[in-house]
Amino acid sequence: MIDLPALIRERLPLGTTHLLEILAAEGERMGVEVYIVGGFVRDLLWGTPKLDLDILIVGDAHAFGDSFAARFDGQWHKHIPFGTGRWLPGKETPQRTGIPRSELPLFFDFVMARRETYSRPAALPTVEGGSLADDLFRRDFTINTLAMRLSPPPFGALSDPHGGLADFRAKVIRVLHDRSFIDDPTRLFRAARFMVRLDFTLEPHTAGLIPPALSVVNALTSARIRHELDLIFQEAFPERVMHILNQWGVLGNLHKGLVFHEEMANHFAQAREFVKDPPAGMSPPPLAALLWALWGRFVADPAAFAARLALDRQTTQLLMAVHKAVTLFPALDEAALTPSAVVALIESVKEGVSETLYAAMLLLSPTPLVKRHVVCYATQWRFTYAHLTGDDLLAMGVPRGQQIGVYLQRLRTARLDGLLKSTDDAPQATEERTLVRQWLAEEKTDQS
Repeated sequence: MIDLPALIRERLPLGTTHLLEILAAEGERMGVEVYIVGGFVRDLLWGTPKLDLDILIVGDAHAFGDSFAARFDGQWHKHIPFGTGRWLPGKETPQRTGIPRSELPLFFDFVMARRETYSRPAALPTVEGGSLADDLFRRDFTINTLAMRLSPPPFGALSDPHGGLADFRAKVIRVLHDRSFIDDPTRLFRAARFMVRLDFTLEPHTAGLIPPALSVVNALTSARIRHELDLIFQEAFPERVMHILNQWGVLGNLHKGLVFHEEMANHFAQAREFVKDPPAGMSPPPLAALLWALWGRFVADPAAFAARLALDRQTTQLLMAVHKAVTLFPALDEAALTPSAVVALIESVKEGVSETLYAAMLLLSPTPLVKRHVVCYATQWRFTYAHLTGDDLLAMGVPRGQQIGVYLQRLRTARLDGLLKSTDDAPQATEERTLVRQWLAEEKTDQS
């Protein structure tokens, strides 16, 4: 038998253990059954427990949360339709619980034990109150049906009605019923994530349920698909998860022509290394944003892809910018290019310009020369501008209007291409003023 209390003492911070004891005592005081369910129990067994607590209440979760927040302080946010709520520690919580703030979780959720039914494939479920057995049966895989009792005693007793512990030990992912993937196709994404994260395999009968469910993948809402992809991009090896989904045919049913091939996988792996150790002078962007950019590069129609997933404006612009940027690679692969020419090419990409774009361009660059040009731009050349301002040029006699911008750009070009050498402020200004006077004189001569 598994001794969950011993694992709690061994693998959890003392503060978390005390918090579970407080929850157990609160359940006894209110006379309700309280459990920890799902991923927490699975990860506790795996040896990598996370302080992501789903506290299952067999009864009124909102009343339990009301009482808990009143006794131990904190913010309490109810989600009425699903009988759930989120509690966040308050100012007085450490004093009232005796747990240092540093050992308190950022939040945890109170969840009503519930029964779910699906009106149609891929729809959100209809929810009503239920028993512990109902709640565990609605879950995705047997390894996530493990529940640890907090109250009534005995504290730490394991409920395992679906053989989740045996499947955990056998390292297999198994659904609870044959309509599981059809009812909720997001379980396909989660199955692939757990397979990679835990190094588990898919139970053969469960694997046989995938093909009939593929036709309903496209019925998922954009928000639900995007959420699952965002979770994948937070995994340690997202390219392996994407490879599995591609093998199953999920991606092709998600959006026409959508694939994930070996070149993409290599770019994903390179992105992880880039974020850990970027070239000197380059700032690492958020990994998830970089993965979206790299994957979007290989989508035939990024605008349609972004629309299908209802991507936000910033991500959509990034995908469009990457598509435009890669068309510049042949022009950037010229040894005779001046720095100002490289700058002009890269800055012709107007939308979506960001640290993420520069990182994506570097990872997608086909040759060492293109990579060098991208790195030089990202770390040096994009920060190079004229020392003089528009007001300085007006005072020197440059006509007001468009000509000011032209002169500022000419000065930037001169500095980029090494025509102006000084780096100290005063000599910089002197050199630029000399050059401006020369241009003004030349223009005056041409006009005469």
